[in-house]
Amino acid sequence: MNPSTYRSPHLRRIFAIYMTGILLLSAACSSDDASPSDNSSADAASTPDGSLTDSSLTDNEWNWIPVKDSKCGNGSIAGYGLMPRSDDTKLVLYFNGGGACWDAASCYVFNSATNIEVNYDEARFRTEVGGVGTNDFFGGASFAFFPYCTADLHAGDSIGQYDATKPDRKIHHNGAPNTALYLERLKERYPNVKTRHVMGVSAGGYGAMFNYEKIREVFSDAEIHVLADSSPFVQPREGRWSMWKNAWKLKLPANCDTCAEKMPNVASHIIQKYPDTRFGLLSWEDDAIIMIFFAYGVGELGPAVRSLAADAYAPDNASTFLVEGTDHVMLVHPPTLKAKNGQTFGEYLLKWAYP
Repeated sequence: MNPSTYRSPHLRRIFAIYMTGILLLSAACSSDDASPSDNSSADAASTPDGSLTDSSLTDNEWNWIPVKDSKCGNGSIAGYGLMPRSDDTKLVLYFNGGGACWDAASCYVFNSATNIEVNYDEARFRTEVGGVGTNDFFGGASFAFFPYCTADLHAGDSIGQYDATKPDRKIHHNGAPNTALYLERLKERYPNVKTRHVMGVSAGGYGAMFNYEKIREVFSDAEIHVLADSSPFVQPREGRWSMWKNAWKLKLPANCDTCAEKMPNVASHIIQKYPDTRFGLLSWEDDAIIMIFFAYGVGELGPAVRSLAADAYAPDNASTFLVEGTDHVMLVHPPTLKAKNGQTFGEYLLKWAYP
């Protein structure tokens, strides 16, 4: 890269990218065993239905907003976090990750989804949000943090009963209705949004893509761009695509005749239908976590990820940043990380956010 590219504003943004990665680590890798941080004194900043008033929010700090009718896995009320900033025309959405589950084994034996049997309250939110949104990479944009407690890639609408010995033990796969409620509340607070950057990590990256059309519907006048980290829409094996659709009652894109057939078709459809949006994918080619959830053998995921990049992400409005390796979550890495084509991570993120 030409050194002149990193003059003052770019230097600040590159540094912010690096800090974003470091600070996202606590959110992407949060644990159910984490204890609440000391920074939990702020009151919930809303009425029970999630309506927002300027007087109830603290600028430049995270506010926890419970939302009536939203549900976590155990049926308790859910909500989202909001950090208001100076420019009310810019808003960043962050979908958190945390696995997924769809049957007794994945939910209760392997415990492969986070937060499904806990009350997701303000204290838990503050253990997970970490430093998300604390830098100024997006130039004064407010940040919204969508927690993950439904085990359905933020895209389900069903109630799962997987424990034969405990019929009352249920999981509310309520990801899609939750997201719709959060978006409507945010629209009330930010009616003049012109630019929305949507980001998601792991399960959250899938949620960003699955919910893209709803985001676009609610913020119809805004310019929207999506970045999915460690969320490749490869085809799951061992019948898992059908299992997920049936267990979660997945909300697939409207008017897509082929989306129910194969998971890669979801990404292809959205990217091709909306050429005015920039879609980015960050992925380790042999991501060990995706390999397990999607039932791939050793060495089998890489070809599928490269094929997805060559096909679904081929249009001019889409791009990928692929790196050899088995890691999971790329935003925790520094901007000097390089793809096989020599492009650095920092260069890629700048091009996605500020082309």
